[in-house]
Amino acid sequence: IAKSLYDAFDASKARALHAMGETGAPRYMFPLLPGYLEETRDVFGADPWQYGVSANRKTLETLMGYLVQQGIIAHSIPIEELFVPELRNT
Repeated sequence: IAKSLYDAFDASKARALHAMGETGAPRYMFPLLPGYLEETRDVFGADPWQYGVSANRKTLETLMGYLVQQGIIAHSIPIEELFVPELRNT
């Protein structure tokens, strides 16, 4: 179930990113959107909201460090143990 849900969200995000970039009849009432999208792609790459452990490892490890540092959790947990096996290599 987790992998199917992940795939559905990933496909939905891809459709939304594509729709935002359409330059025909505007889908969104924001005249500066094309410029902001271009700037966002320049800074973050083609997918500014990447899914998956691999793409977010640095962020997840930093979060884990803060959780330990602030006493929210007693010790660091390996990132792979936070996710179901089907999603660990995404």
